[in-house]
Amino acid sequence: MVDSNASSLHGRKHRAPAPPSRRRTASLLGWLVGLLILVGLRGFYYGVHSHSQSHNSYYVVYNNASRIGGGLVALEEVEDDAEVSLEACAVNMAFPGVAPFPQTPRSVIYKPIVDGMSADACAEALGIDKVAMLFLSKGAIHHHLFWRQWFASAAGKIPREKGCRSDGGVIEDSACQHVLNPEFHFDDPVQYQVLFSLYVHAPPGMERHMDSFFRKYLIPRQVQVAWGEHSMIYATRELLWYSFKDPRNTRFVLLSESDLPLYGPSTFYYQLMKEQKSRIDTTNLHPVDSYRWHFRFLCGDPPIKEKDWRKSSQWFSLIRKHVGIILNDTGVYRTFEKYCTSFYDDVSNYYRVCYSDEHYIPVLLAVSRVEHETHPNPNGITDVDWSHGGEHPWAYTPSQIQKKLFYAKLRVTYDCIMGVGSQRQFIASVERTYFAHMFDSRVNASASPVTLNTSCTALEEEEDETAGNQMIGILRRTIRKTKKKRYVDLGPSCALTARKFKADTKQAVLDLFRDPNNLGIIDARVIQPFKDWYQNYEERRFKSFFFGSNEIKGESGMKTNNKTCLASIGKTCFRKDVYEPAEDSFLLADVILADMDNWACAPRICVEIGSGSGYVVCSVAQSLSQLCQCFATDINASACAATHETIRNHDMDGRVDVVHCDVASPLEDRLKHGVDLVVFNPPYVVTPDDEVEGDGISAAWAGGLRGRRIIDKVLPKLSLLLSPGGIVYMIAIHDNDPADIIHVLSDLGITASIVAKQSADEELLYVIKGTKEC
Repeated sequence: MVDSNASSLHGRKHRAPAPPSRRRTASLLGWLVGLLILVGLRGFYYGVHSHSQSHNSYYVVYNNASRIGGGLVALEEVEDDAEVSLEACAVNMAFPGVAPFPQTPRSVIYKPIVDGMSADACAEALGIDKVAMLFLSKGAIHHHLFWRQWFASAAGKIPREKGCRSDGGVIEDSACQHVLNPEFHFDDPVQYQVLFSLYVHAPPGMERHMDSFFRKYLIPRQVQVAWGEHSMIYATRELLWYSFKDPRNTRFVLLSESDLPLYGPSTFYYQLMKEQKSRIDTTNLHPVDSYRWHFRFLCGDPPIKEKDWRKSSQWFSLIRKHVGIILNDTGVYRTFEKYCTSFYDDVSNYYRVCYSDEHYIPVLLAVSRVEHETHPNPNGITDVDWSHGGEHPWAYTPSQIQKKLFYAKLRVTYDCIMGVGSQRQFIASVERTYFAHMFDSRVNASASPVTLNTSCTALEEEEDETAGNQMIGILRRTIRKTKKKRYVDLGPSCALTARKFKADTKQAVLDLFRDPNNLGIIDARVIQPFKDWYQNYEERRFKSFFFGSNEIKGESGMKTNNKTCLASIGKTCFRKDVYEPAEDSFLLADVILADMDNWACAPRICVEIGSGSGYVVCSVAQSLSQLCQCFATDINASACAATHETIRNHDMDGRVDVVHCDVASPLEDRLKHGVDLVVFNPPYVVTPDDEVEGDGISAAWAGGLRGRRIIDKVLPKLSLLLSPGGIVYMIAIHDNDPADIIHVLSDLGITASIVAKQSADEELLYVIKGTKEC
């Protein structure tokens, strides 16, 4: 109800009328006092009210008249906010210029389509339900090599009830021959197992950064995605749309490029199939950030009430019914597309924030009244560490990649209390009783004594003393039908994945899971075949990770055909304690080779500060004249050894001298004002100062406060090293304040600018080029 008279501003109860002689004065005074109170307290009122969980609502909305001295339009307090939805929308639409909100472009909504049968002929023939693994990626999947092993670990495993006859024999079907008699295929392991499907989304243009394995599974429709914006939901719906087409996909798991599983594929699959509910919080048992809700959500169809506001992690597992609800929804989606955004609200004098990826799906399921079909876990399916504060969860460092991180921290949490012994018992029991192992192991005997048998019998450990050697074997036995469980199940509060494991942890992860006793995440049978495959990993697979054509083109517009001069990844030395080539290394080499045609003259002396594996300096040296002498320095002795080996593998002995030192200290006097080209990929990650200037792998990434400790140490030395007209290329990220770096270089007589930038995980890499004044 709308009432513009003065009494409505004071509520329903009134005191006795004033005497006639004072009535006019009191009336004017009342109007003035009421107006001042409302104007002065409206922002405070909305700030307090926005955090309330109450279902009662009171709205004060300015109309255009208020801007020119008119009155206020007031909506009276009501018991159900749905009663004022039409009033609120009417006022808002009648005066759209008063309380503006960003107009998000309307995305195209595709109605779900379900194919007649699954594209996986074996799963279709045997009636096997599958888990759809949905990767919502910003670009490269950091741990693509690990995921190859993980999917390969599912090869030859079929749920016993689907793959075994009642007499204990194997159900044979011509469509399943690739599963019944497989080799380990690491180029595309998904094709040789029947438990999982794979779907990948990356923004348009980022496929060139994708590993060939994951690039094969990119969905056709790709959209530009920005953190915290509604586009994340659009991309998620696209992943769900394509995976929903396959009728055998019954569980849907959303993952990021920095995720790792906490269990092997057998346990992962078993746990999700056992759960009949989605892992997404549609209850209000946990904080739902109701201050992000505002009255405009009542304008939706259906209206979204404050009592239906929900919050959950965007990393979910969903049952097929709930995916159908999401894909058939248009009303709630359009409401979030229009109103769930960050903007300054003139109505309440409040800067509102709203993130669709945290609210849309739980709100939709709450509005659909299926809360009882979800697990009330706000973390969804993924464990993250928020203990360090900030807008993003903690990113694990290479030094943290140890068994105890998985056993003691990620698997055993406040919500998931299962001891190490119970974990092992659970994993072994699932492997032994739930799955039929359909093929003989190809494991090298030196790598593992475990041998699997082609059968539908369960597996147990016995002693085998053949050939005079005592070893533990896994032999056939008859399945004992029993109602008693031999293990303790994981609960729905136990995370099945964890993040964030960024690109700099790739090598540490691979090293951890090379051990056959690797937490049961990678099957021991896979380890040795993967090692053999990895040693012969084709060079084109690494190059295609970042280069989609022979022409290299940076954001500055420069391009070159110098791709053939890039160092060979296959010949680059990888060591556990040396920073391996990553996004920043490839970008730096990319830009330098692309910019060579713009140089005034060919360099005679080149220095790379912090060479790591030697990939960049080797790429540059191969592209320069043989008359140019290059130097590579690094404070990490292992990095110097790796650089030397990389140079030797490329037949570049004599072209590059490797110097073990801090920055370029022994070269400063000898090469003073004589270096024509400096290459610098600094340790730029923001860390505590006590991690800076170590002599191990931490020296490659620990940058201290603002990530600038080493950068600020090196910048003054550049003016001493560079010759007149000499050029420096260096990497920086947003936290390093590139604009300030450019300002510092300018004060040192080096004219600098940003010549390229590229997104990598949640960082934005910048390449700064500086030229010393002549």
